[in-house]
Amino acid sequence: MILHFDSRLFLHALYVGIVYSCLAFGATYYRKIADDLEVRKLSMGEEIFSTYSPLALLGIAAFTALFCIFAVVALLQENPHLIVYVLPVACGINVLQFILRARHQRVMIKSKGVVVRYLFKEGGIGIGYGSLSRVEARKFGSWYVVRFIGDKEKTFAICHLRNEMFQHIHAMVRMNPECRVVVEE
Repeated sequence: MILHFDSRLFLHALYVGIVYSCLAFGATYYRKIADDLEVRKLSMGEEIFSTYSPLALLGIAAFTALFCIFAVVALLQENPHLIVYVLPVACGINVLQFILRARHQRVMIKSKGVVVRYLFKEGGIGIGYGSLSRVEARKFGSWYVVRFIGDKEKTFAICHLRNEMFQHIHAMVRMNPECRVVVEE
């Protein structure tokens, strides 16, 4: 197995990657600022705990795997085209973008409620502990799929949490005596 590397072609691919990253990171930070303004309006108190979405972590792992595959394919090509070098650069940029997005869009347990922020939707959903009538948690592998339900069986939000984070939510929800927690194993 002989690895080939064309430095001139790689520099052209980096140029394309820089242009792509300006667009990708610009959109990421625009969304972060817009979402932060929405969450600030919710006034849910101070952040106590936060957690990353397991689906975001799966996306990071998938793009990392694609990056590795495309990088190996690019190095095995004797006379590669520009696109062969651009694909791993773009996947590397997407890995960084997913990491930043996962950091910005984590579920936050706050002193007055929970803020659920989705990876591909704008804004955040603020749920005060007093407005909850039931919290349902269903075991899903090593995670829990948690539904926050209010009056008249209205589902406010659904999120995926690890066991430790679900225990924190469970402890905070107990402040509302009218809210019950249902756990399906």
